[in-house]
Amino acid sequence: MTAFKISHADEFGRRPGHRPQRVADAIQRRLAVLFLAEVKDPRLHGLVVTGVEVSRDLRRAKIYYGCSVAEAPAIARALERATGFLRSLLARELGLRYTPQLVFFRDESLDRQEAIERLLHDEGEDG
Repeated sequence: MTAFKISHADEFGRRPGHRPQRVADAIQRRLAVLFLAEVKDPRLHGLVVTGVEVSRDLRRAKIYYGCSVAEAPAIARALERATGFLRSLLARELGLRYTPQLVFFRDESLDRQEAIERLLHDEGEDG
């Protein structure tokens, strides 16, 4: 009797589920360049993309960005206006059959990190 090994990899040795992560990484790298060099809106120039999550079907990308609380409303409006432009540039560069819908979210973990650092700094001054 011959034992067969069940493999969850495709013929190229890639495991399923890795493609969304590769696409997310490519989107994050490309958006970093776009926000530094190609986006004309000064509110978006140099915007930091802290993470990207792409759905399994590659149809939706959640993009997390960092900014201060004070800048958040203006940046959210600028991103809303630039979404179509950014998506069209990504479509040309990524070469996917479907370019994911881009949905932007402010990364609030930066606020929590800043609050913790403030607490630690204040505690250091008191002790």
